[in-house]
Amino acid sequence: MTGILPSNVCQWLPNLNFLCLVHNVFSGEMPNVWHDCKELEYLELSGNNFDKGRIPADIGKLTKLQILYLTENNFEGKIFLLIY
Repeated sequence: MTGILPSNVCQWLPNLNFLCLVHNVFSGEMPNVWHDCKELEYLELSGNNFDKGRIPADIGKLTKLQILYLTENNFEGKIFLLIY
């Protein structure tokens, strides 16, 4: 897949718990959409071409997230985790 990651990636899949979009050609900034992915346990976005920029802060609010892979992109900055 190419282009930008849709800003509604989780909106229509509220019970999504596994999302693997590895080695596509997504580009642009990663949208701040993860607040709709409340059940997400596994997220892999490795091997894309996201622009140099921050990792969205709402990834840190995914309380069920156990596995996160973001390698081979152009991210910078920190991920702030909220501990409940």
